[in-house]
Amino acid sequence: MSTPHDPMDDLEGPAPQVPPREELQRPLWAVISLALGGLSIGLGFVPYLGIVLGAIAAVLGHGALRQIDQHPHSLPGRGMALTGTALGYAGIAFGVAWILLLTQL
Repeated sequence: MSTPHDPMDDLEGPAPQVPPREELQRPLWAVISLALGGLSIGLGFVPYLGIVLGAIAAVLGHGALRQIDQHPHSLPGRGMALTGTALGYAGIAFGVAWILLLTQL
């Protein structure tokens, strides 16, 4: 019985090297978006602050996602950028709901 042929044996030269995941730099916008998104939720009860922080977080998150989509193999942090964007939108919604609640009282 013969052993099956592995097509990888036909390749010549060294395998392409990809930097380890921990050496890849996350976009700063993704980190800031996540932090501001969390702050927009936590400080959403302060009138207008949650809305402003949430808007900044959403804009920076979308910018980070655009950077990551342009360089998908060299930039990690897509989950961080998505989370920051989602928290930003949630902070905007929470801030608007809080202002509407305060004006009804």
